Amino acid sequence: MKQVLFNEWHSLVRMGYVLLFIVVPLGISTFLGLQDAQMQQNRQLEAQRHIRKQWENMGPSNPHNVAHFGSYAFKPVNALTALDEGINSSVGNVLRLEGHVQNEMTYSPGSQTLMLSRFGPLKPALLLQILIPLVLIFFTFSSVSGEREQGRFSLLALQGLSARNLLLGKIVAYWLIGTALLLLTLGTQWLFFAGDQPGDLLARSSILFLAYAAFYWIICALTVWLSARLKTGAAALTSMLALWALWVVFLPKIGGTLAESAHPLPSRQDFKTAMQEDRSQGIDGHNPSDEREKSYATAY
Repeated sequence: MKQVLFNEWHSLVRMGYVLLFIVVPLGISTFLGLQDAQMQQNRQLEAQRHIRKQWENMGPSNPHNVAHFGSYAFKPVNALTALDEGINSSVGNVLRLEGHVQNEMTYSPGSQTLMLSRFGPLKPALLLQILIPLVLIFFTFSSVSGEREQGRFSLLALQGLSARNLLLGKIVAYWLIGTALLLLTLGTQWLFFAGDQPGDLLARSSILFLAYAAFYWIICALTVWLSARLKTGAAALTSMLALWALWVVFLPKIGGTLAESAHPLPSRQDFKTAMQEDRSQGIDGHNPSDEREKSYATAY
């Protein structure tokens, strides 16, 4: 199997332009993601200093006014934010904290940009989820179909190499390429944010790495299996591209649609109206002798 791995990597090295096609976009997206995360972190620090200065210069005031003056909380920026910001760009990353008032998250990056994209902002996760699996499919398919079309399967079998070890070696070879790119990307994020990470980030990063590694293994294994089982290379490649499109494009959309149909969410306006209605029937916080407070005290 070691010889199979060496041969696969050697053939990739000879196709240096193909590796550049992968590394360059991944490097650009990583750089842009880090720049965006650094800019967001600097803005948060500046806003926190400004809010603290306002608090210190507020002057004498009663506790009730101070509670309404409130403060702001920011979602922290870390290495995983630069890799994949998740839903932050849609739901916002700033929350105003105010006494007996439930405010909503605000200042989402998506609401402050003119750039619309079906897949969201350019982050390394976008390439790790879409481009890298597609490239692994083409690499793995080309390797297996090339062996079969040139008749090297029979020659290698005569030399004592079993078909199982040959195919397993190809899976491992291209899986290692995908995981190496993933590890390089994660390592770059960690180096950039070194010394400024929450305690649980290592565990979350490890889970993320294992999930992507399992995804790449499935992609490589399916490609090798279909390329070896189907009679023609065109059928194998078409099948894998269909599976890639189903997995990456259609299943997320279908899953979201089914979940929304099974458990429909209220509109934003309906939700806010319901919240205001519930709050109006509870203790308002302004009148200590309110009759509703007495009823609550009696009940509990």
